[in-house]
Amino acid sequence: MVIGASVLITVINVVACTIFELIAKFERKHTINEETISQFSKITIIQFINVALIVICVNFDFLEDNFLGFIPIFNGDYTDFSV
Repeated sequence: MVIGASVLITVINVVACTIFELIAKFERKHTINEETISQFSKITIIQFINVALIVICVNFDFLEDNFLGFIPIFNGDYTDFSV
């Protein structure tokens, strides 16, 4: 499961970077700097969602039973993230 999650996060990041590069070119910004900023902001947001929020969803213990029986989301070891 750990290896599968790592591979899935990597694949999503690579595909998202490629898609956002094409979208930034399609937007037809006036300068290369504007195009780079547009692409960077999109990639930053999707990578944050992909890495941070997926890890939290997997490790957070929110439900009593398994979610849909086979998906280990909200069935982790941590009930609270405070100190």
